[in-house]
Amino acid sequence: MSGDPERKRVLLVAYPLLTVSENSAGGAEQVLCALERELPALGYDTVVAAADGSQVAGELFATGAPASAPDQFLARDEEQTRRLTHWLNSNQCPHFDLIHDQSGSFWRNADRVPFPVLATLHLPRSFYRAEVFSSIPENVSFNCVSESQLRTFSDLPRMLGCVPNGIALERFPASDLQLEAREYVLWLGRICE
Repeated sequence: MSGDPERKRVLLVAYPLLTVSENSAGGAEQVLCALERELPALGYDTVVAAADGSQVAGELFATGAPASAPDQFLARDEEQTRRLTHWLNSNQCPHFDLIHDQSGSFWRNADRVPFPVLATLHLPRSFYRAEVFSSIPENVSFNCVSESQLRTFSDLPRMLGCVPNGIALERFPASDLQLEAREYVLWLGRICE
């Protein structure tokens, strides 16, 4: 971190199943990577809490090996939360102006850390157990990634709105598409429920 008192510090918490890099297979990991790479230009120093081997622009707080199978998710999630909560309450932890939780679950432990938390909800409401929203820590605010998703979460306290997922435009230069010679663009990707 720069140590410049004018710069803000943000901790981004990744989904604990995969490593974070611009080549990650996971959409949430790619979004976090793109966001984290842009924040320094806006005056923010970044730390990313993510699986070992993640490639980030700022600092990496490694939280353990990525899970090698979906049935390991719960154990990895608990391990990441334990390591991160311990560090955030230790003397070695710097001050953070914001913790941006992209993991979908760390925010539930926000009452155990001394910083404000923004939780980006990436999934449809039906993918979350209803009881996770029954007791929301006071230092948590939320945002959604689509307007339709936002409508299903509008009852949550401190819902800030919708910030659609973005992509790193420099990775897809329009000049490479030769749009002048075509009347269409074909985009291949993954569509999840």
